Amino acid sequence: MATATEATASAGGLVPHTPFQFQQAEKEARPARIAFDGPSGSGRTLTALRVASALGENIAVIETEHGHSHQYGAEVPFQSTVLTDFNPDHLFAALASAAVLGHDVVVIDSYTQFWTGTNGMIDKVQTDTRPGYGGQNEAWHKNRPMERRITEALLAYPGHLVMTLRSDTETVTEPDAQGRTITRKVAVKPKQRADIEYDLDVAGTLGPVASLHIGKSRIPALVNKVEYEPGVEMGKVIRAWAEEGKPTGDWLGFVRRARDPEATSKGLRQLWLEVSKARCQAMAVLDEHGQHLTLADLIGERGRYLAQQEAASPAHAQAGAA
Repeated sequence: MATATEATASAGGLVPHTPFQFQQAEKEARPARIAFDGPSGSGRTLTALRVASALGENIAVIETEHGHSHQYGAEVPFQSTVLTDFNPDHLFAALASAAVLGHDVVVIDSYTQFWTGTNGMIDKVQTDTRPGYGGQNEAWHKNRPMERRITEALLAYPGHLVMTLRSDTETVTEPDAQGRTITRKVAVKPKQRADIEYDLDVAGTLGPVASLHIGKSRIPALVNKVEYEPGVEMGKVIRAWAEEGKPTGDWLGFVRRARDPEATSKGLRQLWLEVSKARCQAMAVLDEHGQHLTLADLIGERGRYLAQQEAASPAHAQAGAA
């Protein structure tokens, strides 16, 4: 009589009969997510642009600081859109537009505005806070899905993403090189949700003497480093790391295939498998009306439309009668 192990093996092995499958892990080539925080005057914008210039050739800036980044346009060429209302829906639309236009690097300067700025997350929570109806906890419960959508949109963008963050600061006194007592502002923490670093590949705080103290890095060459005058060379290190490994998918190719008028239901099912494998279902796209969609939405809508068309076709009706 066969043992349980032998019987299972004869049916195709142990692994095919378990609820979860495991595969050999490989590093994936994918765009990087980077953030720089620091006090006013620490060089956040210029650092972000210099790093971005090494990551790609087609840079877009989502500008929330009254056009401040434009002062550096002669050093780092880029295109920008200036926002004055920081509803996260505007961030989704801006990312979708940048993706459709093929920008391989996006700089958000500064991302903090979508948290603390006009109509940002904090504004929304305060607006929805009503005494006697659960208060602030209930307001956060209502707005948490939008907060998660922001994270998904940032992770799904099909290019490198560099963000600047404003910082809470405190004033310290210390001696300078001549022994005189001076005061300066130092960053305490970024003005953003407390766990934002979990979603980033590199996060650093800009300090005095054009220095960047890297607090979090998935890139071995940058772990616990202090970079002086960070810029193009640091960007090259990040780009080399990002391009190592197997590709995770051709995003623009996915969009073209999803919108192909000759697409079939079978082809879309195959596309869905590829998109899922590439983990880019949430990548932003725009429909023909300029409305924000995810790649998963687009494939789903096309699939439902084609299924209805096929069900209404004469060939389908004859097959049903048979």
